[in-house]
Amino acid sequence: MNKNCLRLFECRMFPLRFFLFLLLISVLLIAALGHYFSTRFEDYLNHQVCDMAMNQARIIASNDSVVAAVEARDTAQLGAIVRRLARGSDFDYLVIGDRRSIRLYHPNPAKIGYPMQWTKPGALEKGESYFISGEGSIGVALRAKTPVFDRHGQVVGVVSLGYLSSKIEGWRRDFILPVAGAFAAMLFLLLMLWWLFAAYLKRRMRGMEQYVDGLRTQRHEQLNWMSTINGLLQMKEYDRVLEMVHGESDLQQAQIDWLMASFADRQLVGLLFGKMQRARELGLTLAVADGSQLRQLPTGLNSAEFASIVGNLLDNAFEASRDCAPEHRSVELYLSDEGTEVLIEVADRGCGIAVDRREAIFNRGVSSKTNQDEEHGIGLYLIAGYVARCGGVITLEDNPPCGSLFSIYLPKVKPTYGTTSEHFDR
Repeated sequence: MNKNCLRLFECRMFPLRFFLFLLLISVLLIAALGHYFSTRFEDYLNHQVCDMAMNQARIIASNDSVVAAVEARDTAQLGAIVRRLARGSDFDYLVIGDRRSIRLYHPNPAKIGYPMQWTKPGALEKGESYFISGEGSIGVALRAKTPVFDRHGQVVGVVSLGYLSSKIEGWRRDFILPVAGAFAAMLFLLLMLWWLFAAYLKRRMRGMEQYVDGLRTQRHEQLNWMSTINGLLQMKEYDRVLEMVHGESDLQQAQIDWLMASFADRQLVGLLFGKMQRARELGLTLAVADGSQLRQLPTGLNSAEFASIVGNLLDNAFEASRDCAPEHRSVELYLSDEGTEVLIEVADRGCGIAVDRREAIFNRGVSSKTNQDEEHGIGLYLIAGYVARCGGVITLEDNPPCGSLFSIYLPKVKPTYGTTSEHFDR
């Protein structure tokens, strides 16, 4: 029993584990892509800001008016020039110093005449341009420093042009937030796709479980049959053995031939043959009514889904009939595709279902069984979903003198005018 429970748990948990595995892969993939794009954008943004700052600083340093004002140490003229240049630029601040790195212009007039901050040998001593990033007199910023040359090529001053880190961070957010939103939407879409795929896999596994259950029943019957033959051989009842072999083979072949002649869908034939063997194992009788036939599946259902509907109805009927008196331990099935609908009827002689529970019985997790576990409360819920998708109807009635009769009407062609939200009809 523990092994069966463990096997059942593992089988049921496989779709969830598969979904969680795909979820982990998706998250890691999105995180890797996000890190890659954010790193590339960070490098691109820094490169663009540096180039933009240095180009503007060099243009200002080469301006004849700026050179003349620096040589003359004319702070008023430098202020007027910078204010005019700032109208067409987006830099945050501009500082101009003389060849001793003393400020000749600063956005804060009180700082004019004091040494410039964050200087290093290069711009004044060697005539080189460079970048500095850090805390300055205006704030944390990225600065481009370039020398000012006179007409003789001598360094007479320095220009420091900067962009505040707050502005660069704003540009970064303007790019990162839409990208992050796109990645979040991509992750959500992947999750939905994986969830739908896991749900589809679960439905397929449920159909396979029914098929395997039928095979397991046949194996059990075969083992019992082989044990009987072994006993008869030990007793040297060879004629009886031959009689059993021929009789059993003829009986099973007759059942298979009749099922294949009546139902065109081979998965349905396999299911019904397995359920017949299962009914025998439970001490029940499964009777397929005369005149049953199926040549065409309803539109919107594949073989596995249609077999799931029939299999779940039969499972519920078997469960309701197991504790009945011997004369009531029978289940009847009628299948027909005559006319414009496919009709499925399953009748049992069990205890029946109370009228006040007939609507709720199709809700997920609701079951009429007393020994409820995770298997119960799912079958009828799945059936209701399949029927609603096809635009069909389910009816549940009493089966006098006792028991229940489930009837399902599935149109061969789904109605184009839409279906009602009520899939259950009392």
